[in-house]
Amino acid sequence: MREKPKAKLEVADFLEKVINQSTYSQKEIADMAGFNSPNIITMLKQGLTKVPVERIPALARVLDIDRVEFFELVMKSYRPKEYAVIVEIFGDPISDAERRIIRLLREVIPDGQLVNNTNHYRNKIRAALEN
Repeated sequence: MREKPKAKLEVADFLEKVINQSTYSQKEIADMAGFNSPNIITMLKQGLTKVPVERIPALARVLDIDRVEFFELVMKSYRPKEYAVIVEIFGDPISDAERRIIRLLREVIPDGQLVNNTNHYRNKIRAALEN
């Protein structure tokens, strides 16, 4: 049997974990993510096929995982050169969780105060997280 590349195994191991934790069957996951056959889910878990990039949002939604982090994992694993270009052009992506934290900071910190007191707020946030 041929050995699977490390990149494929990293994605496959991740998918196996989240699929096994899912409350949905592999058939349900396949249907909800837009695949024609549930066999594709087994193939993804085993690293026998790559995750189609166009299915990342649907799979992330069905598996209740962060789509940005899943996109990063897939792209860094399968297409590292292309991913590097995406980051160079658009900058580092932020996850949905990070986006919610940014919104919270904007709600809590008075308008204009973060820009004027960046170090002050950075230190307060760091201290709060360390406690």
